[in-house]
Amino acid sequence: MSEEQLSAFLETASFRVKKILQEYSSGDLLRVQHFLDPVLYQRLQKELNFNLKNDQRKVYEEIHVDSTLNREYTENDSFFVEVLCTCKCISYIARKEEVLFGLKDRRTTFAFPVLFEKKKDAKDVMVDRCLGCGNPLPIDRNGVCPQCGRVYDLALFDYVIKEMGL
Repeated sequence: MSEEQLSAFLETASFRVKKILQEYSSGDLLRVQHFLDPVLYQRLQKELNFNLKNDQRKVYEEIHVDSTLNREYTENDSFFVEVLCTCKCISYIARKEEVLFGLKDRRTTFAFPVLFEKKKDAKDVMVDRCLGCGNPLPIDRNGVCPQCGRVYDLALFDYVIKEMGL
């Protein structure tokens, strides 16, 4: 990756991780499912379901994420980029309004690895026009058509999060 591509990639990585933490806090990963490898999505959804079943939720508030490149490599039919995400946020586990673990009144900082994968046969551009509304693309960094809201499978043309050491 060139320096410019790397900078854009890291900005997008931070944005996606922040969105995932926000949606995880809300208890619904459906709006960020397309950012995630299906196995990781299932694991995170299972954690969410367990917490909800036990009347608990993991909360992330006032989230700020910075990503730095750890390494890039190729393996079999995929490109991989591993980044280290440093997250500064309010983080706690709650049951109703009671804080069970963590701090609700102070930001904490923690770092975790995130592995992105892109298939070698991924297309550079998925389509010229949105299949939902016919608007010219590009799709925004959410993987969503800004005009009609159609969600695209990012694995067809971009990196998805394969692993999160969260």
